[in-house]
Amino acid sequence: MDGGGLARSDLTYAMVTHGTSADPFWSVVSNRAHDAARDLAPNARLRPRLVAFGRPGRKGPIPEAVATSVDPSPDESAGPSCPCHGSPFESPVPSGRMQHRPPPRLPPHAAGAYLEIFVHADPGLEPGVGTSAEAVRFRIQGVLTMSVPTGRPPIRGRAPVSLLTLLLLAATPALAQNQVPWSPLDPGSDNIEVLGHLPLGPRLSVADLDMEQELDRPYAYVSRMVYGDEGPKGTDIIDISDPASPRLIYEWRIEDQDLHQRTGGMDVKHFKWDGRYYVVQSLQFGQGGPDSDLGAVVLDVTGLPDPDRVREVARIREPELPPGGFHNIFVYKHSNGRVLLFTTVQGPFAHVYDLGRVVEGDLENALVARVPVPENEANQGDRGYHDFYVGYHPDTGTDRFYGGGTGGYYVYDITDLQSPELLVTLVGISGVPWGHTFTPGPRGRYVVAETEYQYAPLRIFDLEPALAGDQTNISSPISAWTADWRNLTHNHEVRWPYVFVSGYLDGLQVFSLMDPQNPETVAYYDTYLGPPNTDRYAVFNGAFGVDVRNADGLIVVSDMSTGFWTFRMEGFNGWSGEQWGVPDVSSAQKWDEPLPRVISQEGGGR
Repeated sequence: MDGGGLARSDLTYAMVTHGTSADPFWSVVSNRAHDAARDLAPNARLRPRLVAFGRPGRKGPIPEAVATSVDPSPDESAGPSCPCHGSPFESPVPSGRMQHRPPPRLPPHAAGAYLEIFVHADPGLEPGVGTSAEAVRFRIQGVLTMSVPTGRPPIRGRAPVSLLTLLLLAATPALAQNQVPWSPLDPGSDNIEVLGHLPLGPRLSVADLDMEQELDRPYAYVSRMVYGDEGPKGTDIIDISDPASPRLIYEWRIEDQDLHQRTGGMDVKHFKWDGRYYVVQSLQFGQGGPDSDLGAVVLDVTGLPDPDRVREVARIREPELPPGGFHNIFVYKHSNGRVLLFTTVQGPFAHVYDLGRVVEGDLENALVARVPVPENEANQGDRGYHDFYVGYHPDTGTDRFYGGGTGGYYVYDITDLQSPELLVTLVGISGVPWGHTFTPGPRGRYVVAETEYQYAPLRIFDLEPALAGDQTNISSPISAWTADWRNLTHNHEVRWPYVFVSGYLDGLQVFSLMDPQNPETVAYYDTYLGPPNTDRYAVFNGAFGVDVRNADGLIVVSDMSTGFWTFRMEGFNGWSGEQWGVPDVSSAQKWDEPLPRVISQEGGGR
C-alpha cells in the first residue's frame, strides 16, 4: 500500500508532456513509463498513459489534462498498443487526446524532453487522494527533467507523492545530479588512460585527424583551420612512435595564409598506392581570395620521419562547380583494386576520384564517378552530402556507400561506379532535416547516424527491413545515445561492438552496441574543460575528430582548442572483426590484403 490506502496494483498513471510524439526523444518518455509500470507492479493493473498536450515549451498542461479526465481506455489493460495513423507512435482518441504505444527502446541518457507528470487512481476509487499543483523538478540521469505536483489541496483521483517518487525511481536506475560524471578534477573514467597530449596552437584552430594503421608507420595527420580568430590553414604531421610523447615533425601550410578566405583545412585521410604513402588534405576557401575552387592537396609522405622528404604532388580543383572546396572526404580501396577519394562538393552529388591517376599526374581523367543525392519529398531544392563512409559488404560481395546529406541518409551499391544503385533511404526522420556522419557496423545492418545541431543524439538504425526487401525507407531509429543531452556528439569510429566518439564539449566518449537497442556508455575522457563558445556556435568546441589503430587499440583525438591526444582503453588492445564474429571491416583500409571474407551470421547481423 502507498499513502492514502491505495494499493499499488489499483493505480494507473499518466505522463502529461509539453511536447508530442514528433519529438525525437518521445520514445525515451514512452519506454521509461512502461518500465516504471513493469517494475512497480509486474502482475497488476498499473498501466501508463502518455498524453500530449500543446506545443513543446507550452505552459500549464496539467490542469488541462486533469480537466479532460485522462483515464485509461478499456483496452489499455491488455498493454500499450494501438492502431497507428500518421506518426507510427500515435493515433487520435476522443477529446483531442493522444494515445501512444512504445516505439523502440532508447537509453535514459538519450532524453532531452521536459515533462510534467501526474498520477491518478482508477475511476472507481474514492476521491480525495491527491497532491498539489506546485511543480517539484527531478533530474533523471542528468538529462531527463520531470516535474511533479505537490503541496496543494487534492485533486480528485490523483495519487500521493510517495507513489510518484517510486515511479520515478522505477523509471531510471537512480536520480542523478544535473552534472555529468566528468569534471575538471575527474575528467575521465577509470578504464581510460591518457598516454600523451600535444597542444597545437590557438583556440578553435584544430579540425579532423587521421592515423596510419601500420605499426611501423607511426604517424597521425591533423587538419588545421581558422574557426576562431586565428590559426594556420593546412596540415600537421605528428610522430606517435612513443604515444606518451607525441611530436610535431612537419607542418604543411597553404601559401599566402592571410589572403585565403574561410576555414582552410577540414578533413584529412592517408592512402597507399604503388608502394608509396600519401595524405589528402581537404580544403575550403571562399570567394574574395585565391583558390576558392581548390578542394584538396595531396602530399607524398613515404619518406617520413624525415620531414625534408615530404612533398606536394597534386592539387584537386573543381572550377566548374560553385566555390567552397571539399568539406569532408573519405578514402576507400574499391573491390576493383583502385584507391578512390570520395568528396563533398557544392552540388547534388559526391565526387569520386581515382587517386592512382591523381598521383600519377592524370588529373584530367581522375574524376571517375558521381554518387547522387536522390530527390524525394524530404529533399527538395538544393541538395548535397555532408559526410559519408564507404565499405565492402562481404555477405553480398559489393561496395557500399553510406551518405548523410539533404533530407537524411542514403545507402548505395557502388560496385559499378558508373551505375550507383540506391538500396536504402532514411528520410522523414523526426528531427533530421540534414544528415551528417553516417557509419555502419561491419555487416552493414546497424548504422550510427549523426545530425549536426545542439541536443541531437546519435541515432541507431536497423537497415535489415530495407535490405531484406520488406521496405525501401527507414524512418525510425531503434535507439539513440548521447553523452550529455545539452551538447552535441560529433564524429565517430565503429569497432564493433564499440563506437568511439569525438563528442565536442564532452571529449572522447566510447559506447557499446552489444545490444543495439540499448547503447551503453563504457568509457570517457573530457579533453576540453572550457566553456561553450560565445562568439561561434556554442557547442562547436572540444573534441572534433577520433581515430583508432586496429593493430594495438591506440586511440587518438583532435580537440579544436586543446590539440592532439593519445589514449588507451582498458581491455581494448586492438580490433579484428573476426575476433567478434563479424567481418573484418572498418574505416581502416587494407592496402595490401585481400577482401574480407564472409563470416557466419548466426546470432544476427551487425
